[in-house]
Amino acid sequence: MSGSNDKKNRKTRAAQHILTNWEYYKVCEGCESVILHDHIFCPLCSGYRFNEEYKVLENVVTELVKRDLTDILNEKEYFDDYI
Repeated sequence: MSGSNDKKNRKTRAAQHILTNWEYYKVCEGCESVILHDHIFCPLCSGYRFNEEYKVLENVVTELVKRDLTDILNEKEYFDDYI
């Protein structure tokens, strides 16, 4: 059970960090991934159209926190990049 709480806490902290520093992130319009602002292409889907509006980022991050992590990336490494 503590593992589940740890995952939720890490996701919540990552979401808070992203929303606090929102100007460094953007949302891929192809796959809705949250990526760093300096990327030209999405590393997951190779998309090149992004939305940089805070409200869109907030909506996507809020939804991602509610979902289970399903990405192929290592979870620990994934969250450590954001915290």
